[in-house]
Amino acid sequence: MTPRGPGPLVTANLAITLVAGARYVLCSWIVLQISGIASAPVWLLVAEMLPGLLFTRVLGAVIDRYDRRRVALAADAVRGAALASVAVLSAVRGPSVGALVVLAAVMGTCDQLSTPARTALLRALVADDALLGATTRISMSTQLGTLSGVGLGGLAAAHVAPATAFAALAGCHAVSAAALACVRTAPADTKTAPKTAGTAGTAAATEDDTDGPGPRPALAQLRAAGGLRSPFIVVVVLSAFLRTYNSLLPAFADKTLGLDSVRFAVVDAAFAVGSLAAGGVLLGRGTSAAVQRAAHLGLAALAGCTALFALSGGFASAATAYAAIGAGFQTLTLYQVRCQALVPLEHYGRVFAAFTRIGTIAVLVLYALVGVALAWTGPIAVYLLLALALAGLAVLQRTAAPFPLPGTPEATPAEGPRPTEQTR
Repeated sequence: MTPRGPGPLVTANLAITLVAGARYVLCSWIVLQISGIASAPVWLLVAEMLPGLLFTRVLGAVIDRYDRRRVALAADAVRGAALASVAVLSAVRGPSVGALVVLAAVMGTCDQLSTPARTALLRALVADDALLGATTRISMSTQLGTLSGVGLGGLAAAHVAPATAFAALAGCHAVSAAALACVRTAPADTKTAPKTAGTAGTAAATEDDTDGPGPRPALAQLRAAGGLRSPFIVVVVLSAFLRTYNSLLPAFADKTLGLDSVRFAVVDAAFAVGSLAAGGVLLGRGTSAAVQRAAHLGLAALAGCTALFALSGGFASAATAYAAIGAGFQTLTLYQVRCQALVPLEHYGRVFAAFTRIGTIAVLVLYALVGVALAWTGPIAVYLLLALALAGLAVLQRTAAPFPLPGTPEATPAEGPRPTEQTR
């Protein structure tokens, strides 16, 4: 049967990211109000990131061993139950810091199961030439869901009882589960599934066929896909930088630009607007040569926009530059699509989990470096350093191998098909 479109996965991702945005704002506000400690919301971030460091092997093995749709459904069920439990606890005894920290850990663990499972399902549901468009739709739904969730979370923190807010978020995961239930896939036979001939994924799969899940799949992928010039490095770096941009923005808007809360929110929203606009361009251009070149040019453009943002002196210029940065970060989507095509489906969970651990470590190291830099300089200098690092990454990628996207003749080897999960 011809693979179905990504509609159910886009709907599920929209609901999941809406919950994530609203929950972060709501829980951060509650923890801050209860504890009175300015750094208390960091506890939630640490609790959410720990599963990516501690349970890499287990989570990767679960994703590869079991049907991905059922894994994603189970993750939604656990997240919904956790939010419902906090809603009941909040109604009976009031919210507590301990309960919200545990909630963050549970949600982080489920995210590490759900995200790669849904990404693997996406590859099984769409043809190669539609993978870029489908991934772009997922990326756009992430921006839209996060933007909506942050706004709704702020309104809920100000005007809605915590028990009611958490119950509503639990209902959103029911919507996500209903969307995932519309996806019909049969488990792939990972012992006999064909390997993609002539791709970097084969090297990673061969090296890890006899070993248990762990960091080796990631190292094999890096060696086979170009080492430091591989698209996997770009994905790790851009993902870590994206978190850093978000963490720097409040201090930059308040201390450097002197913006009030309303204008800060507009600048923050400009990122999502730019990202959605760039996503629309990607949807319209498909797998054209111009889009493939954008994978390299986007890094240089992102570096330039970051420098302009650092040097912006007012609200209008900052909002414009931050919208351009949001558009530039759609480059991440192009590299993610390339990485998806390089990893065999039967090893996707282990490779994803290994890179999640690497990415988490990269974020923690970058946070520490930014903290040291802020102690000596200010947000402007940090943004300029990030721009310089992006420029260096762009130069490094210019010397990398050609960047064919899935579905183009250059990316489709004649020796054999890519592995897929059977759909029915």
